[in-house]
Amino acid sequence: MRKSEEASMTKAKSPIQKEVDRWFRPLRNCPRGLCNNPVTGDRFVLGMRGEDSIAAQKRTACRALVARAWHAHNSPSAPPLPVNVWDIDDAKKGGGLSHLLAYFAQSVACDTWCLSGHPPFETYARGVLASPECPSFFKQNLALIEQFPPQPIYGLQPGLVWRRPINRCLT
Repeated sequence: MRKSEEASMTKAKSPIQKEVDRWFRPLRNCPRGLCNNPVTGDRFVLGMRGEDSIAAQKRTACRALVARAWHAHNSPSAPPLPVNVWDIDDAKKGGGLSHLLAYFAQSVACDTWCLSGHPPFETYARGVLASPECPSFFKQNLALIEQFPPQPIYGLQPGLVWRRPINRCLT
């Protein structure tokens, strides 16, 4: 393979990256540079270097969409994974399965949507229901307990956020 072919292959964008680019185009004109990530809903300042850069926000958006696809593949019977902060907040209003899914989404979002080693939803849900941190409204929900028999999982931290032993994302 020639170097020019190699270079063009590394610059090729995935369908998710192309979609994220399309969603971010209107952000060029944010008032006073204060913007919302169109995928995650997170606020950031346009033109800042570092974490608030548009490139970093796009990477986060891509990871969130990859997490949604991963969730659909690994937990096909579960509802779609909410990735926008407002959708996650809305999912918490029921107290049942959607609320538990919102906790799962927050757990994945806490590591910028990095899935390296994160348990799938069903494993996470069983771990939450076995956790001493589990809210009583989950423990009293017999349908959830029947669907996800409580089973402790290693790495579940306070706030019901799962952490891998070495907090490092390889993607």
